Parts: sequence; C-alpha cells; structure tokens
Amino acid sequence: MDHRLWRVEVDGKQHVVEYKIKFKGDGEVLVDGVIVGSWQGFLGGPPKEQPFTIDGKPATLRRRGIINQQFDLVFGDRVYSEKEGKLRKQASQ
Repeated sequence: MDHRLWRVEVDGKQHVVEYKIKFKGDGEVLVDGVIVGSWQGFLGGPPKEQPFTIDGKPATLRRRGIINQQFDLVFGDRVYSEKEGKLRKQASQ
C-alpha cells in the first residue's frame, strides 16, 4: 500500500491530507482522518485527478505520469509534491 500525507493551513487552522492506494489500485483521500474521496483500481491505474474539499475550499489530488501512483496536492494557488507539506510550485506556473 502506498500512503502519503501533507499538512496544509486554511484560515489559520492546520489540516492533514492523506492518500492511500492499495496494491490493486483502489484508493482513498482523507482530510483530518475522514474519507472525502475514493476510487476503484483499473487497468490504467488510479484516476488522473481526484477533486475534494479542505475546510470547504476546493482541492485536487493530481496524478503525475500515465500509470504511476505518484500524486501532487493542488490547493489554492499551490502545488505540493508527495513529500510531506513540501511546496512544489505555484499552480499558475
């Protein structure tokens, strides 16, 4: 199972965003331990994007590559890499 997490702040409040992917490709997105999105695995791998919200604000888990299971978190105007809470780049770039 693949498991990653990020810590993000919304209006001064910290949130933990996680994704978990099982061997067959089934997965789920959690915010503060609550499942906010899920998918079933299929031959092409996980979905390219999985939208959800963090404290009422839109966010997206975006898969990199064609069939890999590496994701970035897109939230606000930022893209966070798979490393915990690390800012990868501004979303507008």
